[in-house]
Amino acid sequence: MVLNKTAVKRLFNDEGIQVNILALNNIDDWALSVIYEMTQRAKKQGMKRLIPKKISNILPTIVINEDD
Repeated sequence: MVLNKTAVKRLFNDEGIQVNILALNNIDDWALSVIYEMTQRAKKQGMKRLIPKKISNILPTIVINEDD
């Protein structure tokens, strides 16, 4: 688990959107894959420490694939 599912669910609920556990698991899997890609980019760049100003150097391009 990468994300605090209660916090994510609360964000959706605050906007009047119900979200079930399967959707939360998918969101968590997506976040994990993005973070993994960031770690691989940081490693390829030889980073030893990630600081806020370097985050933009390792952010992946995010492509949304809508299944609905």
